[in-house]
Amino acid sequence: MENLEPDMTVTVRETKTISGYVLDETPQTVKISGDAKELVFWNAPQQTLTI
Repeated sequence: MENLEPDMTVTVRETKTISGYVLDETPQTVKISGDAKELVFWNAPQQTLTI
């Protein structure tokens, strides 16, 4: 992420996730603080159906 300044508010969206978890493409508004280098999204595990 480039050109981000502290106290800037941006809208972000998840574009990938690890295997076994649900991708949530809902836009989220975040405020940049300090030297933020990474955004972490907490995803729900994919559900499995066993019959």
